[in-house]
Amino acid sequence: MTRRPGKSGKKAWWGCSGYPECKVTLPDQNGKPGKPKEQEVSDTPCPKCGKELVRRKKGGKSGYDFWGCSGFPKCDGRRHLL
Repeated sequence: MTRRPGKSGKKAWWGCSGYPECKVTLPDQNGKPGKPKEQEVSDTPCPKCGKELVRRKKGGKSGYDFWGCSGFPKCDGRRHLL
């Protein structure tokens, strides 16, 4: 894991040194890698493959939440929040 600066030098984070093969990221806690955030899981399975759907947020200022397949990128199944 490698410590990386956040946007504008604020809020650093940790990224896997094997990127792009490894895409694991962790928050920074006092200069050390923190615990990963818990993902909210839906009761409804993915409509394409049947795996769990996890809550995701589309980036940008106008981002919105949706349920995305936990098998992404192999499966791009999704469901909008109601």
